[in-house]
Amino acid sequence: MKNQERVKHGLFENKIGTFSEKEKNLIDKEIFLLSEHPELILEKIIKINPYFYYDYIGEKPSNSLIFKFKVKNKLFSYKKKIQTVFNRIFSTDIHFVPSRPKISSSCKKMLSDALENYENYNSRVFTYLHFMDLHDHHVFTNFNDFFSIIKFLPRVLVARSKNKNFRSLTYDLTLCNIDHQFSIFLEKLKKMKKIKDSIFFIIGDHGEGWDKMRLKELKKDFGFRTYYEHLNIPFIISPLKSRKLKIPKDSDLFDSMSISASILNLLKIPQHRSFKGKSIFSKGSKIIITENCGRGNSDILKKDIFFTLTSLKYKLFCKIHGRELHLKRLYAIESDTRELKNIIKASSAKVLNEFLSYLYSKRKELLKKRGFKKIPKLNHSNVKIFADHLTN
Repeated sequence: MKNQERVKHGLFENKIGTFSEKEKNLIDKEIFLLSEHPELILEKIIKINPYFYYDYIGEKPSNSLIFKFKVKNKLFSYKKKIQTVFNRIFSTDIHFVPSRPKISSSCKKMLSDALENYENYNSRVFTYLHFMDLHDHHVFTNFNDFFSIIKFLPRVLVARSKNKNFRSLTYDLTLCNIDHQFSIFLEKLKKMKKIKDSIFFIIGDHGEGWDKMRLKELKKDFGFRTYYEHLNIPFIISPLKSRKLKIPKDSDLFDSMSISASILNLLKIPQHRSFKGKSIFSKGSKIIITENCGRGNSDILKKDIFFTLTSLKYKLFCKIHGRELHLKRLYAIESDTRELKNIIKASSAKVLNEFLSYLYSKRKELLKKRGFKKIPKLNHSNVKIFADHLTN
């Protein structure tokens, strides 16, 4: 039974986070109710708003439970009013979400757990920490979470007055909190006398926000959420005393696969032959390909496949739709750095064909599966220009 319970908890942890022992016990009770008395679960689903369901996991429906729900629902309505006022004053988009595991800031917990590992091991340790704090910067489960970042408001307002940006206020507040937690982590690492032997790699898995000058309707194509604010991410290595970056001026583009390649290179670990990433300590690429199938599954045989190709001068948005390649947007990013003016209809055939040739050379196997037997070009019947907007 214990092994089965661990499996069950593991499944839930993978989906919605780390649980306390109390929460694990409640989940066990909920599973028991679902197995032995499914009608009680159905009654709870009918009577309790999904927003609050997590707060009543493991409990049987009763008059007192429904009364507690109604009181909690009323109190939550006041939180929503505070949310509305705050969003209006500070032009942000916070959301109070009540029914969720009440866990502390993930960066705080992860950094604390990492320190425990360092105390237990004297050998070399590689630790990968992926914080979701910034991803969920506008979501709060209670007022404590909210006030834990509001204390950084003066600092953030001063910084934002000096450096205008399109990021939301809660994003910068959360970033300040991560910076604060990381400073605590560094101080503790110093006391453990391990900081001198450490190398830090700080990265982002994707960008955030939406340029205020860009049409909001362009958000509907999830596969084309590949503008500079989504793709440009930091990659900080500290300290870096033993290496000097030598990146050729005509070829200094690197993609997310370069991160792992660079870490392996710096740590002198051989890269597996299947890895396609290029270390930032080597020559980069002339064009970067970003690809996806939009929302949902990645059925490359049936779904639209979105490609964004970025060079130093241009950025092309195109997609495979059925057996055709649709060219949708082209930006001259050398002059149009915010990627606002679509010049797809005024561009030269040479620029577009160079992009298409590169795409085919790197994704030949994929394109062949969708009917492209040779390098696609503008004069081919299965290559079409469909500009979805021209200017913002």
